Order: sequence, then C-alpha cells, then structure tokens
Amino acid sequence: MNELIKRSPIIMTNFIEDQLKPLLEMIKKPKGWNYNPPNSSERVQKYVGLKNLGCICYMNSMMQQFFMIPAFRYNMLCVDDGLPEDNKEYKHETIDDNMLHQMQRLFAHLELSERMDYNPIGFTFSFKEFDGAPTNTSEQKDAQEFLNIWADRVENALKPTSRKYLLQSVFGGKTCSQLICPECGKVKNRLEDQLNLSLTVKDLQSVNDSLEQLVKGEVISDFKCDGCNKNVDITKRTLIAETPNVLIVHLQRILFDFDTCQNEKLNQYFEFPALLDLKPYSYHEVMRREYRV
Repeated sequence: MNELIKRSPIIMTNFIEDQLKPLLEMIKKPKGWNYNPPNSSERVQKYVGLKNLGCICYMNSMMQQFFMIPAFRYNMLCVDDGLPEDNKEYKHETIDDNMLHQMQRLFAHLELSERMDYNPIGFTFSFKEFDGAPTNTSEQKDAQEFLNIWADRVENALKPTSRKYLLQSVFGGKTCSQLICPECGKVKNRLEDQLNLSLTVKDLQSVNDSLEQLVKGEVISDFKCDGCNKNVDITKRTLIAETPNVLIVHLQRILFDFDTCQNEKLNQYFEFPALLDLKPYSYHEVMRREYRV
C-alpha cells in the first residue's frame, strides 16, 4: 500500500473507495487490541536481500547480480509467456511451478518490497534438478554450472515471447578459438558464442594474468596441420572477438581433484581491477601486434 501511495495516489484512492471501505464495513470492530507488529522485518537499507535457505548462496548471488542490471531486470518483468499459473503444493504452500514466473516474482519483490529480504522458495522449487526434483537447498553447487543451466532454461522460456533475444542482447559476446602453425604460419579461426568468460584461477594472481594466459594459449604436440601437411607443435589460444554489453566473468575456483575424486575450492587471493580493459586481449589488437593483419 505504501508503494501504491508513492507511485500513484489516484490508484490508491480508488483502492480505498472501491475495495477497502466495503471491507471495513463488513468487519466487526474488536473490543480491544492485543497485537504489536514486529519491526524486525521492516527494511531500513536501500536494497532488499534474498533469504539463504541453506547452501544456495551461489544461486542468490547470481540472481542479485542479474537484478542489478536494469536492462535485463525490466525486460524480464515485461515478459508475458501467455501461460497460466501451474500451481502445486510444496511444504504447505501453493507455488506456481514456472521458473520464469518465479524469477519475475523474485525481481518484483527485490524492486518493490518494504521487507528486509525475500524468501526464494518459489524459485528454488521451480528450478528443478536433473531428476525433476526441486533444488536441493542443502547442497552447495558451482556458480558456473548454475549459470549455464539457468541461461539455457531462460532462453527456452523466452523463445515464444517478444524478448526471445534478451540474453544475447545483454550478455552475448563472441570468442575466437585459434590454431596457429609455427611452420607455415597458418591461423585457423573458429568463432564461438559466449554468455560468460571463464578464467583460470589456479597458480595465477589476477584477472589480467588469467587473460594473458588465455591469449598465450597452450601447445598441442604432434598436430597434423592442413596448411603445410606436417605434424607440428601447434598453438591453441582464445581471443575475445566481440564484447557483450554486460560481461559476466566466471572465476574457476571449483576444480576436480583426481586424488580425492571430489570438487575442491581454491581460496587463494585473486585480484581484479576496478576498470577492466579488454582491448589487449581482443582479436583485432592481438593480430595487429603480431602483424597478422
């Protein structure tokens, strides 16, 4: 009601006249009040938080970052998939089992709610595991794994709508995978669409070090070059071909340990600049420096 007053006094007036007054006339007046509403749930800070239901910090942090991108947030709130609510009972609650609807609900509460936080139980219920069960909130998962699954599901949900190219228009970029022959100098390029840039963390100190390693690449031995028709030690590397409007950088802190057969998290210090200049790692700049164009 407070938000209605702030945004449109006319709507609020109509609401009071048409809905609230008739309701008040139907309610019997109590003899006395014995209820003091708590203040602990009221918001005093600028933004609304997301309640952590266990081990879903990877999910909450990603959803908060998506919310903080206005071009994505407001377009998502405008999406109409034309589908009715798919209501199901879960933990004594009736929940719409539609991930797109639940994400819109989550964004709307982060935008307009006066509470300290929002309970994302509806989103975790609709964001299913591979076996079709609701998200296991007691299991910690890799942020990039969640990001890739989320992007695929959102893209499919948006296909029948007017915002079917939303993900690509906001986050879509391109990388160029190169194979370079040291004998004949032939460069073989392959463009790939990317929604995020995944960078190595192990044994490196910063984002720039990781980008340098990306451009430096790796040597593949005994590779048959179709340019000189020889077996050579070819260089394979990745360059940034097209930058997105909003770049998602993923740090590879979760690695599989073949000794323990478990995922291990790298907690080493890793620097990132306040301003990230991608030009030194772009296709045209690197090729110009190497006199290949």
